[in-house]
Amino acid sequence: MELVILLPVIVFAIFISIQISLYFLGREEALAAAEEAANQVRSYGHQTSADKAAAQARAVNFLSNGKSWLVNPSVPPPVITGNDIDVTVSGFSVSIFPGWNISISEHAHATVEHTTTVP
Repeated sequence: MELVILLPVIVFAIFISIQISLYFLGREEALAAAEEAANQVRSYGHQTSADKAAAQARAVNFLSNGKSWLVNPSVPPPVITGNDIDVTVSGFSVSIFPGWNISISEHAHATVEHTTTVP
């Protein structure tokens, strides 16, 4: 008798743990794509609008290769202010529950590389 009550709870807990895992996989993929874009544009002298577009394309290419854990990803161009580079990648987690869309947004920050002279 107790198994009749306990089994649905166990199955639900398993599904929730799978959903949590899918959420964290989506977060990791979004963060990795944001870091790829930030690394592309942080090189010395690569802060033009064409380089921003290349960095954005690199993040999109990263997300489109292989199995994606991020649904409907959005990659705006990197924002460069002074020596700071900010890249945000957002989307939704893969969901095993119909109609349950969990939003994901990850941010990567980098600084522009500068050459220095050695005395």
